[in-house]
Amino acid sequence: MVKHSQNAVVCTFFKCLSALSNAAGRGPRLLEYLVNLFYKHLSGPNSDGQVLGRSLFCLGLLLRYGYKLLAASENQLDFPKILELLKRRYLRRDDFSLKVRAMQALGYILIAKPDFMLQKDILNLIEASLSSDVDYRLKIQGLQNLYEYLRDAESQLTADSTGKPTVPYATNGGSEVPVAAGAGDTNICGGIIQLYWNSILERSLDMNDQVRHAALKIVEIVLRQGLVHPITCVPHLIALETDPVEGNSKLAHHLLMNMNEKYPSFFESRLGDGLQMSFRFFETIVSNHNVVATNMKSNPIAFVKPGISRIYRLIRANRNSRNKFVHSIVRKFISDSRSYPTIGFLVYCVEVLASLPFTSPDEPLYLVYDINRVIQIRAGAIEANLKNWTSMDQQQDVVGQQDIVGQQDVVGQQYMVDNVMHEPGGTSDVDMAKLQVSLICFGLRDFGRI
Repeated sequence: MVKHSQNAVVCTFFKCLSALSNAAGRGPRLLEYLVNLFYKHLSGPNSDGQVLGRSLFCLGLLLRYGYKLLAASENQLDFPKILELLKRRYLRRDDFSLKVRAMQALGYILIAKPDFMLQKDILNLIEASLSSDVDYRLKIQGLQNLYEYLRDAESQLTADSTGKPTVPYATNGGSEVPVAAGAGDTNICGGIIQLYWNSILERSLDMNDQVRHAALKIVEIVLRQGLVHPITCVPHLIALETDPVEGNSKLAHHLLMNMNEKYPSFFESRLGDGLQMSFRFFETIVSNHNVVATNMKSNPIAFVKPGISRIYRLIRANRNSRNKFVHSIVRKFISDSRSYPTIGFLVYCVEVLASLPFTSPDEPLYLVYDINRVIQIRAGAIEANLKNWTSMDQQQDVVGQQDIVGQQDVVGQQYMVDNVMHEPGGTSDVDMAKLQVSLICFGLRDFGRI
């Protein structure tokens, strides 16, 4: 059965074997024998990759399901020795299938001993498996390990709460303070996830759709258990609303819906950051020619519009919320002294504003109002100069005068260019960037009026 059965059958076999050994009261002798057998086989000179992979799988399952029974044995199991074998002989191999199997066995061991995930060498090992430059299969296995650990911790917490155990009391200076059931487990679980949270969020925007889905499932269970602050993942979920894979975008939308119901202020405050992150995600997906469909190449912005529309419909019922959403996009046209938005990002913002599903007259009117306010505050002088130049051109009625003025304009423009190039007080690159942004705002305002 162990040699030739499918992985699901082998997993169920070791789970039943551990439960029967515990129920029969015969102790961990059989489990100890099997652990030693697989360990000797893995540490020997065997070179059959298929057999070694199955041995790694079986050893990990034995340690996961039989840990409680093995921990009660007089012969203490040497976990560091087994971990060292995995790191030294299998996680550094060129054979990728064995490397993934070793990573899976490591995940089973960490489910049994989660405190190992707080150690520096294990932390570096897991972080390396979640880095952006490794193979996608190793990323998926690393994420799957964390997901199974969270599922196991959640099931244990549910079982403890269903059993309704007696609440222990901690004595502090003569007074007894009740301790919540499972508080210790929840604390270590939250601490572990916070260590790897940034890497998980980075992988949620990975180039590979399977990696994104694996990371998104972890985000779902982490939010359900309340292990991190919800506001930390709002920008990533907003970006994932534009995922071209329907399953990922639907799951992200479901999580955003739940968050908007519970914490509407968190959701609204990170809309602008989510828009910027969605632009980076958009560039990543479009640059990957292997995952971009033919219709997406012809119109890459098309797959972004449905996700943005869903977000807007989510907050449309609240007038303040939808106005904040529109303002957070328009505000991206305002640059500060620290950073300046790229023209590509501003064009992306224009496309997003153009795709909003307006249904009432006050929605586009607020957009026009917000754009006018930005222009008057930030580009009032430029707008006035452009209007003056336009009115001066319209006043030239005589053709001869127009030719003369045209020649003067050419000379004047050349003079201005020379000043820009040679005078220290001339127009800087920053001013030119502001002028380009202002011109985009003018075009966007005209679009809103139409």
